[in-house]
Amino acid sequence: MLWSLVNNVQIVLSSVMIIVGNHLLPTVLLAQMESSQSHVSWRRSERNAPLRLLHHTNARDVEISFLKCKEFSMSKAYRLNARSGPPPRTMGQGFSLLHCSSLKLQSEQTVLGIFEMDEAPSSAPHCNIFIDLGSDVEIAYGPWADAQRLILMEFFHPIDYRIAEITKLPKRGERQILKQVNLVITAKENAHIDLWFMRDDDLNVVLMTAKRRTSVEISLPLTTSQSGSNVSLRCVFEGFICSTSLTLRKLFESDVINADITAQFPRVYNGIQNWTISLRFWRTSAWFIWDQTTFFMASVC
Repeated sequence: MLWSLVNNVQIVLSSVMIIVGNHLLPTVLLAQMESSQSHVSWRRSERNAPLRLLHHTNARDVEISFLKCKEFSMSKAYRLNARSGPPPRTMGQGFSLLHCSSLKLQSEQTVLGIFEMDEAPSSAPHCNIFIDLGSDVEIAYGPWADAQRLILMEFFHPIDYRIAEITKLPKRGERQILKQVNLVITAKENAHIDLWFMRDDDLNVVLMTAKRRTSVEISLPLTTSQSGSNVSLRCVFEGFICSTSLTLRKLFESDVINADITAQFPRVYNGIQNWTISLRFWRTSAWFIWDQTTFFMASVC
């Protein structure tokens, strides 16, 4: 009813800042961008087709980072782990996770209606999200950043140790539900991915660069079946180069890398998971030395 009156909504913001966290956590997640323009509308591809909600956002100077929480107190700390200390590297105000000069976000979602028994599979509700990071993308991660992610997730979305309930699919005359979300992330060229970690008292890094196209496709389930839920991931990296901070910097080069990963998660928490991983390489070279064994052990310990 609301969309039949509004139809189109346009939002223009000169500066956007989103902070996730509070004084009980040592770090907060900060997302900020400049010159954000968003447009939301609805339409039908055909006369009797389901109603679709469309969203487009363009923004510049996008950055996502972890910042130290100034109001944090150890006396009121929430379930901290060994990696709740300072980050291995700071950039500006904190540890930068993502920085790109331009971002284009598009999403398309079916407006949930009443389920009909005779509806075609193509008319089933869907949600597709497309994110284009443009060129010269900088991504940083590592054991410390992953620990901060776990702290935030466990605080705002605690782990449910119960056996997951099977999702009840709608019957005729009931409201439809979304079964999965499809996310596609692309970068045109020069996507840099750096993994920062400490080895003893030395700062170390694994540097990865995709000189040409980068594409990541993720399918996230929103329902649970008798066997659990399935997550699929497909990655494509073109012109991939990987190096380290060791004396011999070269580690890996490949013209094209294709990765297809499917993970099946059971309904029982911490149960046996089934992972299927398929990797394909074109025109690949690799360099191995003994010091790399202790180097990568330090990155996971």
